Amino acid sequence: DLPGSEIQIENSVNAVKVFGEAGIKIVRQRFKGDVFPGRSQSYKSIQRGGAVGRGESLGLLKEKSDTPTMEELEVWWSQFQKAYRPIVLTGLENDVKVAMHPSDTPHPDSPFGGIGLNRILDDFPQKNVGFVYCIGTRAEAGGSSLVIDEINHFG
Repeated sequence: DLPGSEIQIENSVNAVKVFGEAGIKIVRQRFKGDVFPGRSQSYKSIQRGGAVGRGESLGLLKEKSDTPTMEELEVWWSQFQKAYRPIVLTGLENDVKVAMHPSDTPHPDSPFGGIGLNRILDDFPQKNVGFVYCIGTRAEAGGSSLVIDEINHFG
């Protein structure tokens, strides 16, 4: 357990209760470590009509940071389970759905990528657990064929 993690979990649980009392029926909780900083280069991407968006390139960044080891990822997942469980259960008690956004940027082996999305549902089969299915993030992970496959898979 990390220092201060109990307080952060308690704050998240209390937030879910408050959202439920306010009639807000869906929440999303962020988790540090579900993305790998230093694996791609961020830049301003100029789109059609001059619109500015976020760009990310694997090729532009020449010196990349290391990715976590399998052991580090398993420790991270264990900590995620400990933190997410009370949030999910509090959501059930307060009629609040708990949604997860896929890891963005979807670098290989990021926790909330393809296998990780299934793992969330396997570990938390409660009816109030689901996704903020981000077509953009998932398209970055594998293109339109992945998006169509996942829509057919998850519904």
